[in-house]
Amino acid sequence: MGAGPHLTLSQLRKRTGAAGQRLVDFVWTFQKENVVGIPIRELFFHYDEDRFTRFATKLGGDAIRRGHEINAERVRLTLLGVLLSTDAKHATKLLERYLTYLRSRYLKDRNIDNIKSSDLVLADTTDAEKRELGILLSISQGLGASYGSGVNSDGSWYVSVSERVYELKNVLNWDKYIEDFVMKNYSPGTPVGDFERTSRGQNLSSVSWIQSPITPALSSSRTADTFEWPSQDYIDPELLQIAQDDWAEANRCFEVDAWKACVILCGSSIEALLLGLIEKKASDLEEQTKTRLDTIELGKLVDIAEEEGLLNKRLRHLLEFVRLYRNFVHPGRQRKEKALATKNEAEIALLAVKSVVHHAGKR
Repeated sequence: MGAGPHLTLSQLRKRTGAAGQRLVDFVWTFQKENVVGIPIRELFFHYDEDRFTRFATKLGGDAIRRGHEINAERVRLTLLGVLLSTDAKHATKLLERYLTYLRSRYLKDRNIDNIKSSDLVLADTTDAEKRELGILLSISQGLGASYGSGVNSDGSWYVSVSERVYELKNVLNWDKYIEDFVMKNYSPGTPVGDFERTSRGQNLSSVSWIQSPITPALSSSRTADTFEWPSQDYIDPELLQIAQDDWAEANRCFEVDAWKACVILCGSSIEALLLGLIEKKASDLEEQTKTRLDTIELGKLVDIAEEEGLLNKRLRHLLEFVRLYRNFVHPGRQRKEKALATKNEAEIALLAVKSVVHHAGKR
């Protein structure tokens, strides 16, 4: 299909072809109506499995994905996949309205960190379109510095807004902005299957995987084989053990669909990692700061870690997302935000832990 960085969205649409577009439309129609992907027992009643596999493999996992979701094996589209469907213009228009609204909110309030569907005021947009927008934001994780939590049964939704929202103030062409977002990391070689894509060990310093959730497909017995933890030369051994224990327990929670518990435990694992890495690396920290490290919250640890060169900008961006959802350990905060930690957030949180470990290993 050609190298992703040199392929335009228009060229990819042509390569998808009429038959491919009909299949993409079929998947998106189900996904849009039901929020989750279409079960393979339904998809393969209408489409030959071998033909689907050939088409999906040719297109790649950055556009269409197959994996376990809500007690069934399903096929789902990423935002790129939706933009290959006949619904592309409508989806783009909805996203442009949202991005325009978000930018206007940011220009009025620099501290904006979330948007709820109930707050959204968009001209010429129906309730059904608002619901569709929520689905689009949940599968386009990172577009407009926004990270969606999925759509509730009543059609409501919530997105967290990261610090990189400032990038929107200079965007002149939303169409180009959206295309650049979906195509910048496109690779036709990305595996379609969730397990294969995770096993491949994609570069976690990039956020290309965040366009749509990736099922970790890990059991607690396999976590030690998944990646190499920092050695005790770089982190306090007690904190390393805490991080590993929380990581293993987070995976067990994921296996039984305990999404909120999974996110909270991943946040704890990340906090232990950052605390241990900072203590070893930041020998020149003020003594007062050193004595307070044990009581510093995750957000401040992320600030210090970035200052000490333990994180890059992209990783900080990802950890901010985990921090926001980890705050739902406080019932009052969850009630106020009216948001739920879903499978999407749990998947991202698990990969955030791996990303911290991966980045630490590159030092």
